[in-house]
Amino acid sequence: MRLHGEELSFNPYVPDGLAGYRFRLQFRGRTLELDVDGEQTSYTLVSGEPITLRHCDEILWLSEPGQSLAIDRAPARELAV
Repeated sequence: MRLHGEELSFNPYVPDGLAGYRFRLQFRGRTLELDVDGEQTSYTLVSGEPITLRHCDEILWLSEPGQSLAIDRAPARELAV
């Protein structure tokens, strides 16, 4: 997760040995939930005002609490050697 100006940016991956993970975060009065597994990443606006965020290079818009967007397959993590 990174902050670029006013926009949250995510490039999620699933580490070896895990099936996936889920977490919630607070950002400027909003609650977001991310659910990442080997097949997809889901973003849910749990509460708060609409938000624009990035998944890799794709711009996502969550307009109301309860709205979820699922993006196919979390990208593979490339490790620098």
